[in-house]
Amino acid sequence: KYSLERYEWEKMNSFSREEEEKMKIVEDIRKNKSKLKLLKITLKSIESNILEPKMSLEVFINLCRFYDISVIITNKKISMYINPLEEKLPYYMNINENKNYIIKLLDDEQSKKYELNKILNNNLMVENIVKPFKSLSSYKLSELKEMNEKLTLGIDSKDKKQDLYNKLIEYTK
Repeated sequence: KYSLERYEWEKMNSFSREEEEKMKIVEDIRKNKSKLKLLKITLKSIESNILEPKMSLEVFINLCRFYDISVIITNKKISMYINPLEEKLPYYMNINENKNYIIKLLDDEQSKKYELNKILNNNLMVENIVKPFKSLSSYKLSELKEMNEKLTLGIDSKDKKQDLYNKLIEYTK
């Protein structure tokens, strides 16, 4: 939400500052319940997790939506674009193999645009990175083939819907 410089400066008093900021977020959310309702976010879902030492990815996503922060979250080659804004390039966050979240810092506008284009053209874009796939019955065979191709998982001519879907699910583990 704030600049990297401010984060670096405040890191010295990190625990008290972090707790203070979390309480401010809870207050903001309580004051703006209409926005929560519009975004289909429940107050309880944020309050129950935000004060934990490690915030859940779902709460992080909801807070980005609430504060209109543009972020692309990537897990392998599956990405979610939160609050795409034409006038502002997003922040980039990757999930590594240990399920830790890493913010990718890019210095200049050109690097940010390149990263955005690379992700949009090469990654499978989903609506929810926490649960990237709908149920099997929600997809047509052609959609599953396209998704498997995008992730370069390989397609056999004998593959049925269930086989292709299982490859996608296995990929996310």
